[in-house]
Amino acid sequence: MISKDKAKSKLPFIEDKNLYQAVDLALWLILEKNRSFKSAVSIASSKRGYKVKAHIEKHIRDVIPPEFFLARQSQNAPPEAKAETASRMRAYANMEKQNKQHIDDITES
Repeated sequence: MISKDKAKSKLPFIEDKNLYQAVDLALWLILEKNRSFKSAVSIASSKRGYKVKAHIEKHIRDVIPPEFFLARQSQNAPPEAKAETASRMRAYANMEKQNKQHIDDITES
């Protein structure tokens, strides 16, 4: 897990005060308040008066590793989605078994 202070220490110098405040707010929302990436960027952009969301996103992506978002995404998946994925994997394995049996039956003849 990454903390806001650790992420801020990785930030390069940002000359624009509004951009710095927007990035700081977005980091706080993402890391401390568990807001979604897009929501945090949108809120930070509107609250701090920095309209170029791409700049805020770039700085955030530079300091927060992609693994953080992947781990949080899998933690937040609803149980139904996890069960559905498991069901699909079983069906796929079953289909693979049937395909292999079918090919074996054809080649034996």
